[in-house]
Amino acid sequence: MSHWTQTAHDTWQVDGKEHIALASEQEVSWLNVADEGTGALLNNRVQHQAVMTQWSEAEACAVLEQTFEQWTLPRCIKIDNGLPFVNSKCRDNPTMPILWWVGLGIKVIQNTPRQPQENGIVEHLQGTTHRWVNPGLYHTPAQLQEATLEVARRQREVYRIRRKQDKTRLELHPNLTQNPRPYRRTLFSIQRVYQYLAQFVWERKVQPAGTIKLFGKSLPVGYKWRGQKVCVTFDPALNAWIIALSQAGTQLNICPNTWITQHTIFQAIGFSKN
Repeated sequence: MSHWTQTAHDTWQVDGKEHIALASEQEVSWLNVADEGTGALLNNRVQHQAVMTQWSEAEACAVLEQTFEQWTLPRCIKIDNGLPFVNSKCRDNPTMPILWWVGLGIKVIQNTPRQPQENGIVEHLQGTTHRWVNPGLYHTPAQLQEATLEVARRQREVYRIRRKQDKTRLELHPNLTQNPRPYRRTLFSIQRVYQYLAQFVWERKVQPAGTIKLFGKSLPVGYKWRGQKVCVTFDPALNAWIIALSQAGTQLNICPNTWITQHTIFQAIGFSKN
């Protein structure tokens, strides 16, 4: 099991729950944000979609932005390996939500696939929230949303923990309500994103058309390299993708980066006016 912090707002764990049945027989899903160090449920967002893969990146990021605004910017965010934050078919490509967090100075931790215990705080809270709220009592997502937010408040401010001298989480962790790293959209730095991308090495096989795919874009390599394995790195100084032969290291092409910018990241996560 991975090490868990004991400090408020050092690390948040984020996780979704699917196929939640309402009294109307409609199925919804929700996203929970939990503070790892205190065990506090910071936020819950109910959506009409039954599964998390149907959430847009903008819908998911709206939950996190709301949580940032209410609480703070955490030092780290832990996530599992599925949509809307991770594309399981190409986990080595950071999604736009991840690049947004990186640009805010947040360390992003992707848990080991099929190891939910690494996000054990929020996983446990999924069950607790479901039991306390009893979704089958509500007919609409809006009604369930109101109930889940009240459950989160009670979990933080009312519920007394016997093994902790019958204190609430807020009594045990008064710094939970402090905001040492206030959030503003203007804190985003594209240079942080570029330095983050520079840590990656992507391996790809050149397709019959003489191209490779990276972040959904076709990068030209050349027909003569068809079937060859190449590696791609990002050069922050050039703001470009460097393609080289995997074995020999021979540089084959330099492709200017035009699709990972502050504008494209903000547009993807729903900040369309920026």
